[in-house]
Amino acid sequence: MKYYLFFFATLLCTQAFAQSGRGLWIESDNIGRALLVESYTSFLIKHERATIKDISLHEQNVIPDFFYTAWADDAFSCLYAGWPSVLINGKCASPVKNNSGYSEGTCGANSIQCQPLLFGKNICAPVSSLKERQLAFSNCHKKFKEKGLTSEDIVKEILKNKDEKKLLILFDLADQICRSGAQASTGMCKLLLLNLDEIKKMNNKLPEESAKVVVAGLEDVQKVALSLGKNPKVDCLVVKPLTPALAPVPVAVSTQVQSPLQLSKSSNALPPFERLTARIPMACGGSRPDANGIDVTYEIDCKTDEHYPSGYAFSDNPGHPFLDGAKSLYPDGGTPTRKIEFTSRDHASNETYLYLTDVAGGPDSHDVKSVMILLPRLGVPITEIIGDDVILTMTTGEKVIFDKKTHGIKNGALKEGPIDLTTDRFKRSPPNVQYTGAGISIRVDHRYEYPTMGAVSAEIRQGSRVCKVPRGKIWNAEGVLLSNDDKTFVDILNKNCPIKGLEEAFHI
Repeated sequence: MKYYLFFFATLLCTQAFAQSGRGLWIESDNIGRALLVESYTSFLIKHERATIKDISLHEQNVIPDFFYTAWADDAFSCLYAGWPSVLINGKCASPVKNNSGYSEGTCGANSIQCQPLLFGKNICAPVSSLKERQLAFSNCHKKFKEKGLTSEDIVKEILKNKDEKKLLILFDLADQICRSGAQASTGMCKLLLLNLDEIKKMNNKLPEESAKVVVAGLEDVQKVALSLGKNPKVDCLVVKPLTPALAPVPVAVSTQVQSPLQLSKSSNALPPFERLTARIPMACGGSRPDANGIDVTYEIDCKTDEHYPSGYAFSDNPGHPFLDGAKSLYPDGGTPTRKIEFTSRDHASNETYLYLTDVAGGPDSHDVKSVMILLPRLGVPITEIIGDDVILTMTTGEKVIFDKKTHGIKNGALKEGPIDLTTDRFKRSPPNVQYTGAGISIRVDHRYEYPTMGAVSAEIRQGSRVCKVPRGKIWNAEGVLLSNDDKTFVDILNKNCPIKGLEEAFHI
């Protein structure tokens, strides 16, 4: 009789690692399933870098049916690039010779196909050197990110291909690692347990928090704005989030640029939009630094390899007034970061906006993000360098000054504050970047879902006037703006925000 890595009995045990990915997959909607994939991927990255300890293999007289459909001819005790494999001399061996279910896909010699159940098909990681082999899973994750894929895409493929049973075995393996005793108390296992508990909580939240928007709609969002692309419970540590009082004071600078409280009356200073909507739905994206170190973003037609402009991105650099030195409160957490993107897909007016992301160092699914439409839309955003400043003219004609080295905002029509490091996703604030100009801002925030799909309402703001409008009054079910014309857009806002008292109607 063969030996199998079989965890069904231990999954029923609630004494050590009570929650299981298998159980949550069954209980969750596709949003929760995407979170599960990200949580286990994050865990396995940390496990790859840790000391691998063998876990028990049990000979079973009764093997459930699902095992015969997933790698049933092998015995496994570890994961290599996401593939079940075996430990040899204390190291996880390549699955090429140890897993009959391994497929190289389109990956050639000196590379390995990353586990399709976690990264999609034909993602290849190099394995030429010892270091590359030791970090195969991490390199798979890096390639996955570079390709612009998301866990939502993976969930859809799993369901489409009916591969749930195989995926759940990977979850079982990770759960068993954290049940095996010696590793149960490690930070990576504690973080996995916290994430599983969080997903369970999310399943019981109100519709706004459980994000019960069908994940399939995210495919349409990706078509509309893939370049935008990229929510937790209280952990065991007693910590305090960074507060504005503890944050560094931004450097005050003088500026000769236009006051942020005055709107441009013409678009002469801005390149005109080239079209109303982007010519094609893009499937790939990326960025490259220009001569001044500014990330110029682009999108790619994956069929023709033609590049299309997408805007500019500012990620925090060392010395940033609010991010430099910020420490994650997650166990084994990464470095907190902020990204401010001035997106103008294919230089199209209806697809020009700000995309904001604050990362507190937890799993990708814990990021908070915002989309902000600014009116009027006069032209394509542009940048210029003056000394140590990067001056970006936004679509309203107003200017924002970034520090060339740190990418912190110094002055202009945007301001920023400290990142919220709270590890409770339901209490964490959206990206701390605010519009202070004279135009109209339409903003949607969300803790997990793409904002124009997941937010319940949008905040409309001009000066001191603020109101809430249901998201469906501004975007359709696919996250596409309902109005292409600014004047019509303003009429929609005023219709849904009746004037009270001495308030002034929204205007541009």
